Amino acid sequence: MSRNRWIGILAVLVLLISGAFISFNRANYLRDTVRDELSSQQISFSPAENLSEHELQLPGMEKYAGQELTTGDQARVYASYIKLHLEESSVEAGLPGATYATIGGEQRPLRAELTAAIEANDSARAEQIQTRLDELSALRDSHFRGNMLRGTLLNAYGWDLVASYMFIVGWAMTAAAVITGISAVMIFAVTRRRVEITKEVSEISPEATPVYAD
Repeated sequence: MSRNRWIGILAVLVLLISGAFISFNRANYLRDTVRDELSSQQISFSPAENLSEHELQLPGMEKYAGQELTTGDQARVYASYIKLHLEESSVEAGLPGATYATIGGEQRPLRAELTAAIEANDSARAEQIQTRLDELSALRDSHFRGNMLRGTLLNAYGWDLVASYMFIVGWAMTAAAVITGISAVMIFAVTRRRVEITKEVSEISPEATPVYAD
């Protein structure tokens, strides 16, 4: 084999090994960052016996029940847990499917009604409307806080997923480097053997030329 071909093989090996190292390094960094960020939130799943039937039906909830939230997949499960509670609270408030924005839309006409009731000195009606506004304000605040936490958790899950893909890339490059290295050793061994055979044939019969099957 020519010198240039050997240089090419070595260059490929260096690229594969370097790529694998970088992939593993970045993947570990991302996973550690996600773990540190989630651990700092000090969130824990409720024990299984404290969860409702609907909560236990969430994918992964029973698996992680009672554990501290530290991984990307746990973040995904907890985000679905928060979503379920937001949906249930909206149903209880008589607004199934409500969001932060739609709750605000429900509050605006009530405020106008409250102003009208106050101007009409209808204290009973004003108190009723104010109670409803307070309920909607609490619900809207829950949606705001819940969705902010969900966003943070799903972002952590996304980066953890990226780390998983980088691990796969790292292992693929490692496997490719191993295969390339083994192939190079085998080619080297065959080439060396051919040289030895050629030398042996030349010593026996200087005019003979061995023929190799490629």
